[in-house]
Amino acid sequence: MTTELSVHAIHQGGMRVLAGTTDHKVLMDYPLQPGMASEGLTPLQMLLASLAACATNSVVLLLKKMNQPVSGLEVEAHGLRRHEHPTVLTGISLELLVKGTGIDQSHMLSSCQKKSSARSGT
Repeated sequence: MTTELSVHAIHQGGMRVLAGTTDHKVLMDYPLQPGMASEGLTPLQMLLASLAACATNSVVLLLKKMNQPVSGLEVEAHGLRRHEHPTVLTGISLELLVKGTGIDQSHMLSSCQKKSSARSGT
């Protein structure tokens, strides 16, 4: 089963873009010069934020299914950005900090690797 998702983006002048749905909107900005003030995350930062949020929710759900006593989770997303235009991310990494007392780290890592292998077809 699939669900179509839609986001509408509107140019706001300069390099600012207002994007969102009927209920929620976010302003993104892209300073053209280093040190220029920005009115929001850049689109590439927003991409990393979205990836980190998806990873956070997925991992929390997985840990709960594994009956792990997770009390918190933080995800740090890092991206390597090409300097030439169009600027793209050439690499992405995620660092996860799982919080909780009594978490079985080996079971958690084993389950995450099995899920990852099943999705990649290996």
